[in-house]
Amino acid sequence: MEPPFGSAAASSQAAAAVAWASAEEGAAAGAGAGDGMVEGVASVGGGFGGGGGGGGGGLGPAGDGAARDGEATVATRSVKLTPVKFFSTWRCPYAHRAWIGLEEKSVNYQWVQIDKYRRRDNGRCLLTLEDLGKFHPAFIACSPRGQIPALDNDGEHVQDSLILLEYIHEAFDGPPLLPTTPGLRAKVRLWTKFVDLHIVPHFDRLLAAHDAGTRAEARQQMMDGLALFEAAMAPEAEGPFFLGDDFSMADIALAPWWLRMVTVLRAYRKFDPHSCPRLQAWYEAVEARPSFQRTKIDPERLIEEFSDCADLEESTRFRRISGASLHARGHR
Repeated sequence: MEPPFGSAAASSQAAAAVAWASAEEGAAAGAGAGDGMVEGVASVGGGFGGGGGGGGGGLGPAGDGAARDGEATVATRSVKLTPVKFFSTWRCPYAHRAWIGLEEKSVNYQWVQIDKYRRRDNGRCLLTLEDLGKFHPAFIACSPRGQIPALDNDGEHVQDSLILLEYIHEAFDGPPLLPTTPGLRAKVRLWTKFVDLHIVPHFDRLLAAHDAGTRAEARQQMMDGLALFEAAMAPEAEGPFFLGDDFSMADIALAPWWLRMVTVLRAYRKFDPHSCPRLQAWYEAVEARPSFQRTKIDPERLIEEFSDCADLEESTRFRRISGASLHARGHR
């Protein structure tokens, strides 16, 4: 299981924002201090609409009035009652992985919006595991430690984003998420785990850190990880994805973080995607894939979600701009 973002990071607003919007699956408050801050739960079913119950989990209309594909998907899937229930939140990149997998397989699932925070006068309050059980018994039955993402497939309960992707690959018909040969399957599994060990932690640290030294170290380690991932990819002449023409778990593992790098990190930590040309070409192909289009969140919302990470040294002041302007500025 991916380790949750450390609770020590929650000592500052910026670190709490990173933990709240980026960290996966740890237990809710009250389950032990070592579990850390994680994606959070107070309202179900509201999706992007309004975060029912005061949880703040929903999204209102996009600032430019345009409906986003991810928002449309959530709106449609939230009202469907199916044996396959996906407990998720739009904020969480780990959940985004499983979401892409479900859409890639064209699974008929129900979206159940989970937000572990309630709004209070002094900010957001993380619900305890006990409170989660009261508000969302079906979710806790599926994920006893309050971990997101979680999937209930007609009584079969699965958590952890990478395990979920393998489960989706095996349990549902549709395009494979893993290759057929043992050697290539091993390669994909190795590099999906590499993303979690050598890229994601440095992304979190770079966004949460206040001092220049820690940021520089985290930035270099993240860039080193991205360079190694690029080097492991098939030559672009063989196709745009990690394995060439074949889209796989390796692509899904990185895609939600790359989306946040070219939006959030570009806005707040001067991330330059041009230093990773192979990944830029890869992301163009990922963006064109219907499964990604149906799960993509408005980049401006992601930038706004991490606004506590802004500072005078490295950040561009957030303001809502049109989709065309965002694309022109390189937020892709």
